[in-house]
Amino acid sequence: MTKDNEKKEVISPEKQDKKSRNKLPIDRGWAWVIVLATFSINLIQIGMYRSFGILFVEFLDEFKAPTSVTSLVMGMYSAAYSLTALVGLNFLLERFSIRFTCLLGGILMSLGGILSYFAMNLEYLIFTQSILPGMGSALLYGPGMVIVGQYFDKRTALGQAIGSCGASIGGMSIPQIIRYLLTQYGLRGTMLIGGAIQMEILIFALLYRPAPIRPKEDQTEETILRETPSGLKHGDSDSNVSENGAHASQNYIGGIIDTLSQSSVLKYASSCEIHIVSTMSLNKNVVDTEGVTEQEASCCLRIKKSLDLSAFKRVNFWLIAFFNFFGVVAVTLFDSFLPAMVQEEGFTDMDAAMLVTIYAAVDCGSRFASGVIVESGKIKAQNLLALFMCGTGLVCQFTSFYVSYGLLIMFVVLFGMFSGGFQAMNAVVMVEFLDIETFPKALGFVQVFHGVSLAIMNPVLGALRDITGTYYASFNLLGSTAIASALFLLAEPFTKRWMDARKVKAKEEELKALNNVTGDEVI
Repeated sequence: MTKDNEKKEVISPEKQDKKSRNKLPIDRGWAWVIVLATFSINLIQIGMYRSFGILFVEFLDEFKAPTSVTSLVMGMYSAAYSLTALVGLNFLLERFSIRFTCLLGGILMSLGGILSYFAMNLEYLIFTQSILPGMGSALLYGPGMVIVGQYFDKRTALGQAIGSCGASIGGMSIPQIIRYLLTQYGLRGTMLIGGAIQMEILIFALLYRPAPIRPKEDQTEETILRETPSGLKHGDSDSNVSENGAHASQNYIGGIIDTLSQSSVLKYASSCEIHIVSTMSLNKNVVDTEGVTEQEASCCLRIKKSLDLSAFKRVNFWLIAFFNFFGVVAVTLFDSFLPAMVQEEGFTDMDAAMLVTIYAAVDCGSRFASGVIVESGKIKAQNLLALFMCGTGLVCQFTSFYVSYGLLIMFVVLFGMFSGGFQAMNAVVMVEFLDIETFPKALGFVQVFHGVSLAIMNPVLGALRDITGTYYASFNLLGSTAIASALFLLAEPFTKRWMDARKVKAKEEELKALNNVTGDEVI
């Protein structure tokens, strides 16, 4: 009996790791709370952004500015978004948690709406409706995608799809709320109340717990090496984490997304898990070898660490970057110019708001459906997304034929069916093209492409309307950018074959050179 009990009590390390892994909230438990929080934050922030098409018409009437000049409000929003996304995903997440970053983003967004109440000219409005909300949205959207990816493994596509559905629900409900507020409280009162609505983001951001530390069995060799310095055992590192639990939990996110491809000294000098043990001694070595002060060395290392450009050397990164550069234009700007085009054709602002709501409802269904389809394994995410973007582009090429309200409904339904997959599957495709370790920092650079593209295209689309007198050419251009984006996804198999051929050729040349050296030694 004693021997049997001893056998039952002895558990192998592999089983212990498996048991601990099963207890983690990965693909279950708090992971779905994270999805709910991301869903709610996207509902508010994207819903307010999609309401800009309705506010855009009010801005034209209030400030008596041409379309091309008023479009600068959206253009500056995109510029502020892209630059802040680069800073947020490459600097802030290295020093602070995702929860803190999103709280800061929510504060900036709500301030933008509240301060817009006092706008007296277009320049002031650019600051309150472009720069502040753009900065806030950048600190919310990207980190939300990152934390969902950290809490999910097998069901990443479904988690990302559900989280992104919040943007569609927000686009369906918030414009109706904004339209009602405009009739009751006017433009300034609406912007003030809008700022109060955006303050609700702070509640959901508080639900962003730091991602759990997975067992080493689930981690890649690169991740384990990055978390443990040479000369330290894993147990030593773990003990430091437990003794400094508050510090480690606050800064764990920065450590887990570290994708350095530099020397071990550069990695470990700022590793969050071993901060207490190794930072001082390694900084001392850097000071001795480089002849600079400890503070200067630490600052330089942080800058080098945050500006890791290793992803730029990968062909797949550039495919993703240019796919987003062109694809984001059609998907993001469609509902910004739709209300103005609908009213230009003689329909009321309520008709325009209803079309935006219909589009958002179909877009929501498309996002969820795309996640389910990819989860079924019947089609790869990149192929489904390329198909959707081609459909999006083709629908926009026939804008001039949608002259009745029924045809406009058909237009927004078709557009919503095809465009929904972009936001739902974009993060999944990025992880497939790159990897989960590279994803957070690569996302920061990709969002710079977002901002540059939108900052350029907003004034261009407005200028096309001023030149041609209609929005038809603007929507044709939106469709062309969607088709162009699909080409970069379809090019991935060909670039993969090319890269594989280069690797095979390099290995053959290496073996040939080795054989020549061996033959010379034998002679």
